[in-house]
This record gives sequence, structure tokens and C-alpha cells, in this order.
Amino acid sequence: MSSLQRLFENEGRCGVCGDSWDSELPRPNEAGGLYARGIISRKYSTDQRFIYSVIQVTSSIGGYFEFYICPNDDVTKRVSRACLDEHPMQLEIPRDLECNQCVLQWRWHGASNYGVCKNGRWAKGCGIQPEIYNCADIAILPEVTQKKTTMSVSRTRPQTTTDQPSTTKQPIPVTSVQTWVQTNQNQK
Repeated sequence: MSSLQRLFENEGRCGVCGDSWDSELPRPNEAGGLYARGIISRKYSTDQRFIYSVIQVTSSIGGYFEFYICPNDDVTKRVSRACLDEHPMQLEIPRDLECNQCVLQWRWHGASNYGVCKNGRWAKGCGIQPEIYNCADIAILPEVTQKKTTMSVSRTRPQTTTDQPSTTKQPIPVTSVQTWVQTNQNQK
């Protein structure tokens, strides 16, 4: 089945981390699934204000990006759309948020298809558009317990850790769109 057919069949819905809505539970990228292992890919501290990132798009579908975070603290519990929607981000860490395990969600709302706009006209970017989602497990810890780490964010790659501060950028695969996101460990 093509992704466009699946989009119509699922009425535009997908799992919170990008899996097909009709996938058997647990979905592969949600708690209990094949790739969601609760590996904390990056740790931040409460004194840090921003999550710095660069999104390199190799094939643009137009549109815009959104980021959400859900403080979960239970790697066996699936996060909900409602929890993510309570915490929209502009990659600024919410002031009063602490978690041993948060799910950071990235959404790309595309605008590459033609469809009917709200004003009744036919145009590119209107109607049903592709949406691409991905998630990463992160932690936001109190400043005194924060340990400098560098880790791969792909749920399918092994975890690597160092106690030394890192100034290099680590690639983060977003496999659903063959896009690379890079984050910089230097947060200040």
C-alpha cells in the first residue's frame, strides 16, 4: 500500500512518533516497540535555556517544523498526543520542566501536494499534505546532577557516552525522510 493510500485510509492519523496509525500495538517507535528502548539520547540541565539544532533538508516538501515534549519518566508507558500538545516548544526548554525521560517529538508539516484551499481555490500546499514525525528520548535534570554526555539519537544505533564536555556536532538520523538533524552539545 502506498503512503498516500495509507494516509487516506487512516484519515490522516499516524502514531505520535511517526508509525502508521494502523500498526499493531505497541507501534515500533513507541514505548514497548522495536526501536523505543528508553535510551536517553541527550541530557540537558534545568539551567540550560535552549536545545540548539540544525535541520538539513535533503529533499524539501515545503511546509514547517514543530517540536513538542512530553515529560514521561516511564519508558514502558506510551506518550499521548494530549501530553505532547501540552508542551509545544520553540526548542526552548520549559522553565519548570524536569524529567529523567522525556519524549521530544519533531513534526514536519509538508506543503508539496495540490488540493483545495479554505477559500475554495486549488493550489499547492492546500488540502491533505504529508506529515513526518520522529521522537527522541531526552532527560532534563536539575543542574547539580547534570553530567556532560554525547550520544547518538537514533533508536537503532548503539549508545555512546563520554564524561568529557563535547564541542562537536553529532548527526541524528531522521530515517523517515532521509534527513539529518544535528545538535550542538554546547548549550550556553
